[in-house]
Amino acid sequence: MEMEIATKNQELIDMISELETIKKRYDVALDRCQTLEENVHIIPDFIINLFIACLKVVSSRWGRLELMMTLCRLIYILILKRFIY
Repeated sequence: MEMEIATKNQELIDMISELETIKKRYDVALDRCQTLEENVHIIPDFIINLFIACLKVVSSRWGRLELMMTLCRLIYILILKRFIY
């Protein structure tokens, strides 16, 4: 039982690390852009990368589906607010 919990914890840590890496890549790309028109082309790539990372986790842990979809929605809303305001 403890081994299973340790394995699940490590998988969660790996997932968080992967999401942080994607966010860092997004931030670097966003910093390089100077106009809103350039930024609009980056958003879909970031969303796609985030969705792929979520699918990797969800494919092995269906119990995390709701959590991951909520995370995707929150990040998407934060991105939209960043460009609207």
